[in-house]
Amino acid sequence: MSLLRLDRVTRVFGTGEARTVAVKDATLEIAPGERVVLSGPSGSGKTTLLNLMSGLEAPTEGRVLFEGQDLARMDEDALAELRLRKMGFVFQAFNLIPVLSAKENAELVLLMLGVSREERERRVRVLFEKLGIGGLENRRPAQMSGGQQQRVAVVRALAHRPRVVFLDEPTANLDTENARTLMELLVRLNEEEGVTLVFSSHDPLVISYARRVIHLRDGEILEDETRTPLASS
Repeated sequence: MSLLRLDRVTRVFGTGEARTVAVKDATLEIAPGERVVLSGPSGSGKTTLLNLMSGLEAPTEGRVLFEGQDLARMDEDALAELRLRKMGFVFQAFNLIPVLSAKENAELVLLMLGVSREERERRVRVLFEKLGIGGLENRRPAQMSGGQQQRVAVVRALAHRPRVVFLDEPTANLDTENARTLMELLVRLNEEEGVTLVFSSHDPLVISYARRVIHLRDGEILEDETRTPLASS
């Protein structure tokens, strides 16, 4: 069974003269363990497609299935539980809680899942060190750079070991060295633990690590390319 399947999915915003087709008639499948990049210029629909895959937005037409479940047929509580347990998210805006420390932000999903304090701290500590932000655990978001906040958001997305992680332009606020460190960590997770990764990005570095690139323009899938990564962990 595929992890994700989209059947002729279209997403329309607005009506009349303000009507915009963000995604048009998208059909694709993503298997467990894939490493996929949705690529295209600004306005191509890649972020909207990412949001449709994760159930953050509902299609205007068509179906989005996660492990065979039609996301549109799930109530809000069931959908929230599915995202909590099986999905991780890294947003462009980070979405860190300002009054919490970096460590508390990173542990948030684990806390909601009832993971013990000792195990929460162990998982987060390991990931902080791997991403080069060890020592920043007690800082609040306002006390960190954009790149540091981005890496805290990545720790939060990975710590509960989800089936799939959705990443929207994850390297946008990182310099080349830190972006490469992040990508190599994600690739190791993908290859060693089978975590499915779905990126929205036009960054050549991110694309260089992909095993599959879905090219978008004006909301349509132009090409679905399987490739050998130029970079590897």
